[in-house]
Amino acid sequence: MSTSKTIREKIWTKLKDVARPDTRFHMNFAEVIPDFEGSEAATERVVQDRAYADSRFAFITPDNCLADLRRRMIEAGKPFVMSTYGDLPRVPVPGSRNSA
Repeated sequence: MSTSKTIREKIWTKLKDVARPDTRFHMNFAEVIPDFEGSEAATERVVQDRAYADSRFAFITPDNCLADLRRRMIEAGKPFVMSTYGDLPRVPVPGSRNSA
């Protein structure tokens, strides 16, 4: 077994103790980063951090544990870019190779 796989399995074993099940992937940590007990306090720490206060925009992932942070950024008028999961259909861009 590879070192990264061993580390991943150790983390997932501990994560099961605090993770909140996802509606789509339940506790399949290979598919989703779950919300967790204490994520509200973690969000508060981020929002209170000077780097957050000084930021003009952010990149944020669609992980469940960041839903409250994304909501707070919207309320504060902080723009962000968010990636998506790979299972979404592609939108054709006119003039590109993937356009009809």
